[in-house]
Order: sequence, then structure tokens, then C-alpha cells
Amino acid sequence: MTFAEFNVWLNEAQDMFPQVAGQLKKTASRESLSESWFRIMERVPAWDASDILRKMLAGSEPEPGRFDWHTLPRHVAKLSRQRRDAEAPVGSRATKFLNGEQVYECSLCKDYGLVPIWSAVSMSLAQQGLLHHPGPGQYHVSVLCSCRSHLAGGDLYFRPECMVRLNPALDGADQLAELYEFLGAVEEAVS
Repeated sequence: MTFAEFNVWLNEAQDMFPQVAGQLKKTASRESLSESWFRIMERVPAWDASDILRKMLAGSEPEPGRFDWHTLPRHVAKLSRQRRDAEAPVGSRATKFLNGEQVYECSLCKDYGLVPIWSAVSMSLAQQGLLHHPGPGQYHVSVLCSCRSHLAGGDLYFRPECMVRLNPALDGADQLAELYEFLGAVEEAVS
């Protein structure tokens, strides 16, 4: 969205929702607030932002809370992001190339939405020194990547400080070495 498109959108918002006009009147510097709101909205397509306003007015999209109209741009940006993510469900890959090489928005999940990690059972066995070779699927699980955690609304998402990503690019012995290295670092930090 360009600044001119943002101004059109802001006028639409004021026409549809008097609370927005009231919020702007309360502000000492309308230009400063407009600039801040534009920075939030600049990654939202103008057509999507206008469509969200119309759907909010119709009641098919939620409005900000009664006293939260100052967060309208953040609210609209969030709804727009959820729409785009819903169109590309978890497990789908959008192929993008830069200089002939495939690139990803998220380096952890490679835009797949899921991160394979060592299971708690495997980490426990490794701490006891009993995990000597990776076995079948019971040794790893997949969790939502933190870049996509809002899709399912779940609490279990990848946190690099407490989960070890299972790196499929490595062979079994190197994967185990990476796991043991992580556990050793955790043990040193705790003791």
C-alpha cells in the first residue's frame, strides 16, 4: 500500500467508523499518527484493507474492541495476514527463487509450517546415554514453526532455546552428535 492509498483507506475508515475519526481528533499530531499507522499498514494490499473494513462494517469480520480503535491498523494488518496464511495452508510450499536459487521466508521450516524436532523420549534417552542411533519415527515429532503458530492457535510451537531441530540434511550419526552437543550445553548452563 502506498501512502496515497493509505490516505484513501483512512478516509474510508473514518466514513465507516466514527470511532476512527474521534481517535484522530484526540491526537495532538494527526500527521505523526498517520505516519505511524501507515508504517503498520504499508505491507497490507490496499484492496485487502478496504475489503476488511467493508466486512467489519457488515459484521463478517471482527471489529477492534470498544476502546481499542487506536489499534485499527494493527487489527486490519493481522486480519490480512491471517487471510493470506489461510490461503497457503500449513504443509504447502510456495516456491520462490532469487538468482536462480530457491529461497524461503522462514529458514527454520522452509515455508512448510512445521519443524521436525527430537521427541522428548529421544532427548531423555540421550540424557541417559541410551540413544545410540536414530530409530523409526518415534524419535522425532513435528511442531508448528513460530512463523506460522497463529494458524492453529496451539501452544506447542518451535522454540530454539528448548527444542533441537532434527536436521534432515545430516546423516544419523551427525544428527545424534548435534543432539548430544545441545544437551551438553543445557547441562552446563543448568549446573
